Amino acid sequence: MPQSTLNQKIKILERDISEIKKYLGFSVPKKDVDFENWQKIKKTAKKIREQIFKERYPELYAKLKKRKWKRNKNLS
Repeated sequence: MPQSTLNQKIKILERDISEIKKYLGFSVPKKDVDFENWQKIKKTAKKIREQIFKERYPELYAKLKKRKWKRNKNLS
């Protein structure tokens, strides 16, 4: 895969992540937000980002999942 294509995909992903963070008010928990809810929001945001990545780049997602699975298998 050419470097320019990778850079374009990275920029798109970074944009998606920043949009999700803005939508969820994700940067730091505010004083009136309790920490448990903030952690739930963080987990939800991670799932949303993963789903977007999975839909846009299915083959790259599969490679990364496979690599992560191998790494976890080696650690145990």
